[in-house]
Amino acid sequence: MPCPNWDESVAGPGAVAAGNKKKSCHPFTYIYIYPQRFSLSRKTYLIHTRGYQAVMSAVPKSTARSGMFSNLVGLVTGRSKSSPIVPDPRGPSQSYLQNKTTINGSSNLTPRSVPKQFATPDHYKFLYSFASYVHHGSIRKPVVNSLMDLMDSTSHLSLLPRRRLYGNPYETLSVKNGDDAMIVSPNLLGVADGVSGWSGAHADSGLFARSFLENISRNFAELSHKNKEHLNRISNEQLKESLDLSYNESLQVMERENFKGSSTVIIAMIIDKKLKVLNIGDSRLFILRDGEILATNKEQYISNMCPEQVGTTAEEKLPSSVAQISDYELETGDLLLLCSDGVTDNLYQDEILDFVNTQLNADKTNLGEVCHSLMVKVKSVAFDNYVVTPYVEKVNELNTDFITGGKLDDISVCLARVAENN
Repeated sequence: MPCPNWDESVAGPGAVAAGNKKKSCHPFTYIYIYPQRFSLSRKTYLIHTRGYQAVMSAVPKSTARSGMFSNLVGLVTGRSKSSPIVPDPRGPSQSYLQNKTTINGSSNLTPRSVPKQFATPDHYKFLYSFASYVHHGSIRKPVVNSLMDLMDSTSHLSLLPRRRLYGNPYETLSVKNGDDAMIVSPNLLGVADGVSGWSGAHADSGLFARSFLENISRNFAELSHKNKEHLNRISNEQLKESLDLSYNESLQVMERENFKGSSTVIIAMIIDKKLKVLNIGDSRLFILRDGEILATNKEQYISNMCPEQVGTTAEEKLPSSVAQISDYELETGDLLLLCSDGVTDNLYQDEILDFVNTQLNADKTNLGEVCHSLMVKVKSVAFDNYVVTPYVEKVNELNTDFITGGKLDDISVCLARVAENN
């Protein structure tokens, strides 16, 4: 039964109240608050902070006087109680995407100007785009959310952190792509490939992949914020500590709902003038300069066909113990290509390079078009029953029978150009 003091006509469609079993007028009974973030039970509804003024009119005065509600909003927005909260009159919006997402999940992003309070002192930034195709799962269209947006409260995604503690929330996008996940922002790119070998009602590698990436995004942003005056002093040990913290936070999400799953992950992060790359597993990063592959990461495997991974499989194995960390000097105009093994299992490294160069030489300066074209190319190979691919080569080395054909898998591609951070 809805709270009798709740007026939906005042609060608007972006704000929904739900009464509890005792029919209390307090709409926030089932909210669980954790340090530096908050999470919700899947059956709990929450009011979007952009409806703050309307919501306050529906909260009993005794609650407002107690300061409980302002404390909650402080956690949601990352502001203290004393900071003024100005609701966004635009309401919840997907306008973070400058161009519409296509049916295959492609998007070309033109980042907005960064508000001064969120600006970073990094010398470079990413101008990025992405494309994705979902094979695992029933939803064929990937879901794209800003980390500041609230998601469907009936979804497992409602368990995830809403936004980074520091950094520009309008610029950070979380991409759900089957068992794959991506994070894209002006200074951090990431791809996590949820391992699809899990089975049973409590298997959800996609949830772990998304949770892990979003925790990494928030914790790495906090690390950069704390060291913004001396970014070059951020050590690999500090990055590993943040990586382990993100892992433990993700395990809490999985354990709380009794889910199992694991994931690979690759992160590319700008720190001042350098690129830090953290890799676990077989997702790939290619750094392209002047039409050539300048550098790439090495794939990690536990056994022949089993990539290195972290998750609920072996909780005592911290990511810091297996992560490869590399440093690269960046130049303006460098291209970064991050992808899941759905790409590299179907295309050889030289094929990827030739395809990207051909697209760019054809005056396709729009990275969104290049990303989409690459995704379509990979998809066509994956559905070809007679082609020879890197994946079937590996399988044929282990088997006596010769097979052909592409590998059907989730496909995640992120392409970014390095630009001056003005």
